[in-house]
Amino acid sequence: MDEPELRPLGPEEVGLLYRRELKGTFPPSELKPLRTIQRHMRAGRYPVWGLYQGEELTAYALLWQTWDGGAALLDYLGVPGERRGQGWGSRMLAQLRRIYGERAAILAEVEAPEAAEPGERALQERRLDFYRRAGFRYAGFDSRLFGVHYRLLAAGPGEEPELLEAYHSHAEAMGTVFRAGRALNIMP
Repeated sequence: MDEPELRPLGPEEVGLLYRRELKGTFPPSELKPLRTIQRHMRAGRYPVWGLYQGEELTAYALLWQTWDGGAALLDYLGVPGERRGQGWGSRMLAQLRRIYGERAAILAEVEAPEAAEPGERALQERRLDFYRRAGFRYAGFDSRLFGVHYRLLAAGPGEEPELLEAYHSHAEAMGTVFRAGRALNIMP
């Protein structure tokens, strides 16, 4: 079996990924418009990666990064349905940590278990554990976006003040995507 290969995806490939994977995986309220993603890609702020086994896509990650490259927010992490539960998401995070290494923090938003409906708490705890096993830690703050309470996790360098600044930078850059009444609130 071939070693998995991490490849950057271009705007056209992302269009296919968006239609085939993201639209069916992520709730419409959480999905940025494709044209916004592609615009940020062309500006050099939104790398998109695919993890391939041969020619088969096994995982994907879309990140927003600061201008200085000091932090990247994991906007979307996914594994195609037939590949879920086989460790591909963990492999993708390991590849991202290898690429960003000690030069950039990777931030991840995970729904806070204590804010979830009782039937969803176990799922949110598993998601937090998934990121912790991948080397992520609590970034020191939470946020509320689109009415959802998120816990912010980080891997790599940076402490709370720098991570919070990077998160604010992301919110400002993506501000055109947020619809009226869906404010971003940072919570200590």
